[in-house]
Amino acid sequence: MCRRFLASIVSAHLGETLVNVFEQLSRKGLRGQSRGKPMGLTVDATPDNKEVTIAIEGRFDFNLYRPFREAYLPHTIPGIHYVLNFGATDFMDSSALGMLLQLREHAEGQGARITIKNCNSTLAKILRIANFQRLFTIEGLTK
Repeated sequence: MCRRFLASIVSAHLGETLVNVFEQLSRKGLRGQSRGKPMGLTVDATPDNKEVTIAIEGRFDFNLYRPFREAYLPHTIPGIHYVLNFGATDFMDSSALGMLLQLREHAEGQGARITIKNCNSTLAKILRIANFQRLFTIEGLTK
């Protein structure tokens, strides 16, 4: 049920074509080097809580839905800066794209900024195909 909800969010924002392209990329093996790597999420905030860094390790997929929401929802300072560190992330699926869109909706309501950084080539390709550079600041993403 939640996967369908996230897929509908991705579809509504980006169009059915993108969802189809993403599924094709996933089937072709753009899943990172180690599919069995444990996943995790860490959250670090500056002392003034004006910058929150969320680092994702391993797979960024539906299994991180609740921890990801719990990572950003408590931080509601106007003008906050969310930094998503994908340096240790080796896989991202369509539900992760939906979760990023949900973060964006949350952030817009508080005048927040979102920066995605340290993407490997696979994640960068997924984000580029999804045109997420139009929605987020993505460090190191070539156009």
